[in-house]
Amino acid sequence: MQKDKSKERVKRVIQGKPHVIIGKLGITDTVISEIKRRLKSEGVIKIRVLRTFLKASGQKTEDVANEVAKSIRSVAIADVRGNTFVIKKEKITEGVKSIPKSNKAKRGKPKAR
Repeated sequence: MQKDKSKERVKRVIQGKPHVIIGKLGITDTVISEIKRRLKSEGVIKIRVLRTFLKASGQKTEDVANEVAKSIRSVAIADVRGNTFVIKKEKITEGVKSIPKSNKAKRGKPKAR
């Protein structure tokens, strides 16, 4: 159920306007802080990269998206289309392991002998 909500949120963001625009100055500290602020309040944001930056840097949109994701920890790239990409927050689950339930627990009460 949680994944369905997340997918719906990503779809809405893809169809909407970009939250952050990366201009010809590129990925600066100001841009990173704005992305962090927006992620904290929105959870999922759309970022547009201007063609002038892509031409000047010689990078592709995927490269810029990976660079932003590396700069901001606990972020996943949800979608890359043309000059825009969508990123979303991920929960940090480092060190937490889920223990699989055994089959015995699913069976219920043991039978009387």
